[in-house]
Amino acid sequence: MNVLIIDDQPDVVEGMLSGINWTELQIKNVYHAYDILRAKEIILKNIINIMLCDIEMPLGSGLDLYEWVAEFYPDIKCIFLTSHEDFSYAQKALRLGSFDYLIQPAPYTAIETAIKKASIQIKKEQKQKQYSIYGTYISEREMDLLDMLLKDYLNSSQPSSDNLLNYMNTISVRLTPDAPCLLFLLDLVKQNPAKPELDQSLLRYIVHNVLSEMLEDFSKKILFCQLKENQFAAVLYESHETAADMAVPYLNKFLSAAEQYLHFNIACYVKKADSFFALPSSMRILIEESNANAAKYTGIFLSGHHFHEQTETIYQAPDFAHWSDLLTNGYFDLVRSNMHEYLDQQKKQGHINQKNLSLFLQDFLQMFYNILEQHHIHAHGIFKQEYDIHELQTSASSLERMHELLDFSVDYLKNFHSSQDLNSSQIDKAIEYIRKNIHQNISRSDIASSIYMNPEYLSRLFKKEKGISLSDYIIQEKLKIAASLLKGTNLSVSIIASNIGYTNFSYFTQVFKKVYGMSPSEYRQKAFKTDI
Repeated sequence: MNVLIIDDQPDVVEGMLSGINWTELQIKNVYHAYDILRAKEIILKNIINIMLCDIEMPLGSGLDLYEWVAEFYPDIKCIFLTSHEDFSYAQKALRLGSFDYLIQPAPYTAIETAIKKASIQIKKEQKQKQYSIYGTYISEREMDLLDMLLKDYLNSSQPSSDNLLNYMNTISVRLTPDAPCLLFLLDLVKQNPAKPELDQSLLRYIVHNVLSEMLEDFSKKILFCQLKENQFAAVLYESHETAADMAVPYLNKFLSAAEQYLHFNIACYVKKADSFFALPSSMRILIEESNANAAKYTGIFLSGHHFHEQTETIYQAPDFAHWSDLLTNGYFDLVRSNMHEYLDQQKKQGHINQKNLSLFLQDFLQMFYNILEQHHIHAHGIFKQEYDIHELQTSASSLERMHELLDFSVDYLKNFHSSQDLNSSQIDKAIEYIRKNIHQNISRSDIASSIYMNPEYLSRLFKKEKGISLSDYIIQEKLKIAASLLKGTNLSVSIIASNIGYTNFSYFTQVFKKVYGMSPSEYRQKAFKTDI
């Protein structure tokens, strides 16, 4: 505790500072002031718990000070000390809420008793405040705590229900552990993926309320939790009926309301659990059925609906050879549309399951890898750097993931094709620059600068596109012109050399001889003899 003494008489202040056993009272700091202005400064800068305050002072009364304290620092306990036994003072002090009122000269033992009482009251109020804060915290997070405990229990491979049951008792949820329950697993599938996502906490709140309202006539006792994004679980306990099929009419109303107002289609998996303790094993069965629903068919599915067995139709492969030809010729968006339409049609016909998706994935990847090989692209680089390898491996687990893989693959080929066109265009510009400036001493940097490319990258790209290095290509083009001039004109060799950017005659001769196997003069003589 910290105490502030306010009195305009220094001897009174000094007497209390030395005469009261502050250590025994467990007072940490004792501040003092001789007027209310200084007192306010101390209160503004320090934590004060108790004030020992005179009433009559020259720069403002203690009552005025406490009126200010009561407004801005209501937790401070004020003990008034005054030498005037005036009932009006006491009356106003009590009205303002002062803790005690002592007539001076008061023995130090009386002041110590008043401080002890104030300390006890402060500690009591602090504890009550802590309880209130804790109670508010529990109340506000009741849903979150129940979510966490129920989710952990349902997903546990070695379940222990003690924590969950004990917590439910604290929030007045009375559940008979050996009574049968109905378990629902809800997978929400958005109707229009282009629409903005709802906040998950808000979505959980809405789904819980709508489900509770639709099931009210069937059972008012429901536990609810969120398992992951757009997936929820509900447990109905102590309902009038525990047969799973009895809940179907109520669930149909819920699914209709969710579709109309939330714009979600829902796959609802239902299973009866013989007791609360059987819920985790029942949840594992429903999770398996949810995972097997690769196409995300929606509706109500009672336990035992095996999606992997729902259709034994033979896998009908699309025309991958035709798609490959279209992709090779640049019809990327057409192929994308055809592939999505094929899968959507298979879903409408009820042919989508994990087995058929796996077969489709194998055929698609074979086509995709063949196209990559044509362009000398290593597949491992794509699925290491640009597409998560886990996503690739689980593409057949759901129709949604398969659509994502198709989009990625087509986009990759489309972007690669565009980059090839861009590269070819840049190389054409480089060649045009060389032809226009063939009479000069052309450098790699000059060419790269003219088309805004990095010189090293230009060299690599040129070699890849043309199969010849950039420097060799320049020499080749210059010497073609030189050979033509040697054969068709009487210009001197030195002039011909200078016309194609060679200022050093001997170097030109050396380069020419290296390519044609003879000197420029010998080449001219041979050409002249051939013409004769």
